[in-house]
Amino acid sequence: MNIAFHHILINQNGIAHSPPLGVLTLKKILEDKGYTCSFNQFLHVKGQYLDPKLLADQILDTPGAAAISTMINGLPLLIMALRLVKQQAPNKTVIVGGPGFTGVAEEAANKFADIDVVCFGEGEKQVVEIAEWLHKKRQIQDVSGICYRIEGKVKKTPQAERIVALDEIPYLSLINIDLAAYTGYPVMSSRGCPYKCSFCDVAPSWGRRNTRRSVDHVLDELDYLFYKVGLRDIAFVDDLFIINRKWVEEFCEKKLARGNKMTWRANGHINLSNEKLIALMADAGCKSMFYGVESGSNYVLKKIVKQFTIEKATSILQMTQRYMKTNLNLIWGYPFEKTEDLEATLKYHRFFQQKGLNCSLVMLAPLQSAPITEEFQELILNFKYPNIFIQDYYELKAEFSQQFESLLQSDSKVFSAFYSFASPNLASHAKVVDNYRHSLQSSNAYLTPRELWQEV
Repeated sequence: MNIAFHHILINQNGIAHSPPLGVLTLKKILEDKGYTCSFNQFLHVKGQYLDPKLLADQILDTPGAAAISTMINGLPLLIMALRLVKQQAPNKTVIVGGPGFTGVAEEAANKFADIDVVCFGEGEKQVVEIAEWLHKKRQIQDVSGICYRIEGKVKKTPQAERIVALDEIPYLSLINIDLAAYTGYPVMSSRGCPYKCSFCDVAPSWGRRNTRRSVDHVLDELDYLFYKVGLRDIAFVDDLFIINRKWVEEFCEKKLARGNKMTWRANGHINLSNEKLIALMADAGCKSMFYGVESGSNYVLKKIVKQFTIEKATSILQMTQRYMKTNLNLIWGYPFEKTEDLEATLKYHRFFQQKGLNCSLVMLAPLQSAPITEEFQELILNFKYPNIFIQDYYELKAEFSQQFESLLQSDSKVFSAFYSFASPNLASHAKVVDNYRHSLQSSNAYLTPRELWQEV
């Protein structure tokens, strides 16, 4: 049986920013074990209709079981497409997973009968077990980390232990990947983040535990990409690249010793950066650092457990800018945000924009597994004030608009990221932000984090 992998990208600027490393790795793992697999990319380009039927046709046109991965913004599109798939091919096996289902696997399996299996946790071991089940070598109840439907009831299996030896995960050969179809290439050196930022769902999804590849294993991949493939720049897509300073220092020193001239980009943290480390990273080819500052208000920073002050953030950002391109993200729309907090954030945004930093400004989305979403769940409003997830559906084909709205209203947990927090100041703050955006001169002044990543 063929296993058809599908990956969903919505609202990219005409070209996918990087190959879907996770899905392609799962495909390689199965192919190395002798299984037959295929890969399909669904890419929505700005300026075109977002049409669930096109995704449904892609799934239907590819024989075998469908294994589909999506980010959060692809959830409604996928559900609408699967309804069409099951209408035409009710016996087609549909397996879903990816960040879009983080924290809501069981809810999604119960809610949407067009899904046969929902995966959660790490997929590298799990995908082999699923392939064995599809080929009748294993019982479904023996597959780890899934929610599945049997006789109309949803069952959940225990999640597998975290993969500690990340060096065992193969990196891609790239033989059958058209790199010209992408604007960049991602490399993962670690997984997980130990910090407790209340608005974020990344750390909870990994159990606030960081696992890491060895320095030499990462450098071997970079040597392969640089000397064999011809890539000259990559982006580290770790949740937090500099979580282990000693590892980063060893990486930079060994990269310099090897003479690999590849440039790279990474995510940083205010509390983990210092001038010695940033200078070494710059010498080793790091050309861009991204920081999540998230507010210009110390009151808000304390409430969201960022564990630094705006004064410290300012110092680190200005220091980093002396060595490399520096990017930061700011968020508004917190349920406890006062007018003076918003004004401080906008002032901070304008200050760093004028200093030449790339500074994004986005509305807070109640992410599914974020502590703040659980704490203030009674304040989750609706999608009257559109965040970046709602905005991705502005080009949805008209015939699906009513279904899209009904879908979001049907489950505020599965689709929580499409909502907003109904704080007392939300309406007035939305107007302030809208007026501020119109006052900006630069067209790049409030890019979303995804768009900003492409820009750098």
